[in-house]
Amino acid sequence: MIAVRGLPEVPVVYSVCRNIEVKITQVDVFIETRGIVMSVRKSTDSLALARDPIISRYRPFAKKYGKKPTIRVYPEVLIKRILTAGTIPHYNSILDIVNAVSALTKVPISSIDIDRVEFPLKLVYLTKDTTVRDFRGRSVYVARGTIVLEEGSGRIVYVFPYTTTDIATINTSTKNAIFIGYGAPGVPITLVTSSIKMVTTRIENFMRGSTCSQPEINAG
Repeated sequence: MIAVRGLPEVPVVYSVCRNIEVKITQVDVFIETRGIVMSVRKSTDSLALARDPIISRYRPFAKKYGKKPTIRVYPEVLIKRILTAGTIPHYNSILDIVNAVSALTKVPISSIDIDRVEFPLKLVYLTKDTTVRDFRGRSVYVARGTIVLEEGSGRIVYVFPYTTTDIATINTSTKNAIFIGYGAPGVPITLVTSSIKMVTTRIENFMRGSTCSQPEINAG
């Protein structure tokens, strides 16, 4: 059974999309995400971002490790990239949609290949320090007490509120995926739900034959 369990302080909203076709480059997706990026760039600046009421709700979950890489609020990372470079990183048609929506709504969203993980997935507090590889294969240090998304066998598939790991990231061989939005204390669950709906609506619009389930909410 495909299910995701959140935490009372970090509820999740998720939807499953099937029969998707992931492309490295897809022109209509590029045009759509470019429009979202331009909208974000026009609607905010660095001062507004520093004071943003949604981003600030996620910052207590970020981690700093001195000289080690930090766990950051990924929507904030994306928005800073937009403000400085006018773009978001380009990976593939699915990840680009997810990142554009995440930058717009400021809600962390993970995307996971459901055929490469064991369900149920659940958010837990890490009980010991560890190291994972992010979706690009880079080593990321994760300290005890960090919230992570584990699959049924205990492997970490997402580090909240920052990055998906390399275990089940979306690539051109992916046919079925789950998209998970993450809340935080003070973040309206309606915002998280609408974020996931924005992702799945675009997938169905741009990928003929794909179907996505209605968003489900779980708060542990």
